[in-house]
Amino acid sequence: MSSLATLAQPLADGRFQCLACQWQCSLAADEPGRCRMRVGRTDGIELLNHGMISGAAIGPIEDHRLWHFFPDTTVLAIGGWGYALPLDQQRGQYGSLPVEPAKRRRL
Repeated sequence: MSSLATLAQPLADGRFQCLACQWQCSLAADEPGRCRMRVGRTDGIELLNHGMISGAAIGPIEDHRLWHFFPDTTVLAIGGWGYALPLDQQRGQYGSLPVEPAKRRRL
């Protein structure tokens, strides 16, 4: 299942600029983005991880980066594949799509 990114704009040289994160990658056809989840195509930017999750868990919000919004509450946390922020580069095992089809869970 292929999906093109809506957060992309065409550039004059035929490349597409991704607007999904702070990297603002400019991608030519078959060129991967810095996140490793978006690839340039001739008609836009393809989302390789569209609809996929790397994991889901229910637990205290204090275990997540958004703890200050609703302290002492329980949240459903859903993670995706790839990197967006420099801090995420430490998520090693979640940086690229798994090879095994069974691990490519979809919502």
